[in-house]
Amino acid sequence: MPNEPNGTGRLDRLEALLDKMGDRLDKVATMGYLHDERLARIEANAEQIQGDVKQLVGAIRDLIDRIPPENLRNPV
Repeated sequence: MPNEPNGTGRLDRLEALLDKMGDRLDKVATMGYLHDERLARIEANAEQIQGDVKQLVGAIRDLIDRIPPENLRNPV
């Protein structure tokens, strides 16, 4: 290769290196996209859970409000 005219061997190696770097960059971009998708799902689940918790707390308050005061224990 060192005797090749006009540095053709060097160009071939540079092209191969650029191709390898391009492949790695594609993989990184794909991983970023997948990360963004997962994060969006986690955020959607968190919002759903937060809504469920608020609904549960409201239901518990409603149940507590139904307890007649005479059935509640006196604080010590």
